[in-house]
Amino acid sequence: MRKKTLALLLAGIMTLSLAACGEAGDKPAPESPPPSQSEEPSAPPSPTAETPQPSETQPPASPLPEEPSPSPEEPTAEELSLPERDYQPWQAGYIGFLTRLRRSEFANESAYAAMSEAERESEAGRSLWNAIIGEGSESYSLYDVDKDDVPELFVKFGDYEAAYHTRCYTFRDGETVLLGEFPSGHSSLYTYPDKNAFLVHRAHMGCAELYEYSIADGQLAGGETLLTEGNVTEYTDPGEVVPGAEAVHGCRTRMIRVDSFDFDGTGQLPPSLDTPLLLPVCEWYDGPPATGSDSERARGAILAVLEDNAPFTGVSGDGFYGDTGRTTWEEYVQPGAAYPYGEYPYQVTRYVWLDMNRDGQEECVVRLTGQGENAALLGDEATVVLSGQDGEVYAYYFRFYNHSYIPYMDGTIRSDTGTIAWAMSFWKDQCCESFVSPDETVQPAEWIEVG
Repeated sequence: MRKKTLALLLAGIMTLSLAACGEAGDKPAPESPPPSQSEEPSAPPSPTAETPQPSETQPPASPLPEEPSPSPEEPTAEELSLPERDYQPWQAGYIGFLTRLRRSEFANESAYAAMSEAERESEAGRSLWNAIIGEGSESYSLYDVDKDDVPELFVKFGDYEAAYHTRCYTFRDGETVLLGEFPSGHSSLYTYPDKNAFLVHRAHMGCAELYEYSIADGQLAGGETLLTEGNVTEYTDPGEVVPGAEAVHGCRTRMIRVDSFDFDGTGQLPPSLDTPLLLPVCEWYDGPPATGSDSERARGAILAVLEDNAPFTGVSGDGFYGDTGRTTWEEYVQPGAAYPYGEYPYQVTRYVWLDMNRDGQEECVVRLTGQGENAALLGDEATVVLSGQDGEVYAYYFRFYNHSYIPYMDGTIRSDTGTIAWAMSFWKDQCCESFVSPDETVQPAEWIEVG
């Protein structure tokens, strides 16, 4: 398949069929309707019990109808600010799909945020909230099910574990098309090597089932049960049932997560809440983009931020806070800035220079600690990775990387046990994490203590 540039492909995205663009809001509030709907989603599966019960098969829901629904606000290459690479047509198609999906959901969220308390208690308000929670996208994964060099796109919808359902899409004949959906509460997606198939491992409270799905006649098929077990303290790894099966990593569909503070009655939402996390799609063939190759220049720009209060851009690294936009370090460390619930100002307590995205250029990893009487009790710690990119500095905020998470010399972040490792990649306002196998030969980095 011949590669084309993203800019050229985005020009044709308006002609694509986007079945899920309006899924997030079946019943928009009349005060601020979202973009036109392109499909009528079927109701998500409603479990009859909290724990999965063994069954013979777990068939997917019927595929949803697909109708073209062009968006009035198509993204441009410049607007998306993605790495300048040659992209396959399916990459450009999925980039447009996820962008329009997120914008449709953001329209619902904006409408709800602008409602008064009384309006939120009305039937229209409750319906809109249910649409946001029940039919809003949560995460997505990429996996080539039928081994045709075009990965399928798995989008998980819902906002609580028992009711998650996942829709499977593919890129075919220049369009992103829906193949079908399956229930995915308490579930993980796994590969099926050397076969037109994938696995869904559902496990909860001592019960587990392993299902096999495939693509047949252009639709999602199967749901055959490969394993059932109950009353166990340790689940059977899918790799023991299907040799070589590995978990498929998922990532957020949005740059930051919706939180209760987003709907505080002000009618304002964080500015990047409408931005999809597209970096995993961009990285499929060529890996993490190189943000630079000059550690000395990057270090100078980062030190200007930390020591001279030069302006920089604050970005959420893990989806939880830190989405400040353009700011200064003096403003960034104030209570309620990087962390909206913070009661105390932050202070850098340690730092280390490491290449965190494996491009040969060092970043500065700093540990922030709240400075207050109860800060330690509240666990008020975070990790920030400062990256120099073309003379600009971006600060990626990781709320849950506290004292029990350690940076290693290979740029991974690991738990204090060293058994779980995360690698990160970033590009301007995009940042994502992925699980990797820890390299036992790599040593922890040595922090430089401050003060």
